Amino acid sequence: MRVDVPFEQEDKQRLGEALGSQAQVDRFATLVARAGATEALDQATGKGMPTTFSELRFFRIRSLFRAGLSVNEAEGVVTALFKVSSPSARKYIDDAISRFDIELRPFVVEAVKKVIEDEHLAKWSDGAWEISMPCEAVRKWMHEQIRKSNKPNPHRSDRASVWRYPDSSYQHLRGFFQLSPRPHP
Repeated sequence: MRVDVPFEQEDKQRLGEALGSQAQVDRFATLVARAGATEALDQATGKGMPTTFSELRFFRIRSLFRAGLSVNEAEGVVTALFKVSSPSARKYIDDAISRFDIELRPFVVEAVKKVIEDEHLAKWSDGAWEISMPCEAVRKWMHEQIRKSNKPNPHRSDRASVWRYPDSSYQHLRGFFQLSPRPHP
């Protein structure tokens, strides 16, 4: 199916201002349009019938993921589109991921892999790997894998959303994705 929607320069400007950047306006406009169309079709076919505003929010976030939004970029997009603070956006995302756990789990697992591969998000510091978490769902998934493996538990650092992973735990997560061990400096 193909539907043409006019997207004027003024609309591009407004979306860019909402997102805080003009860099990927066309990509995000396409993503939002796909998510909106999917949501409308799901409602029309009875696949998704939210009955409360909270449920509608969950369905919208799920639709954004299904349209191509990554977990790592979700907070900024949800903050901009829903006009909420970052902590509220994180809660909405985590609630949506919990609500649609089976359907959205692959997005979380993909985000975990990106986090442990990214040398800017996973850094060696003072005897442990410090990992910056894009959302609570990523942290929960990682901690669950560590718990199942009997590896040492990670600990919260003194910085928000950063957790310290013992080397063996971090390497275990890398092994889960069949990534070669990453030596620490």
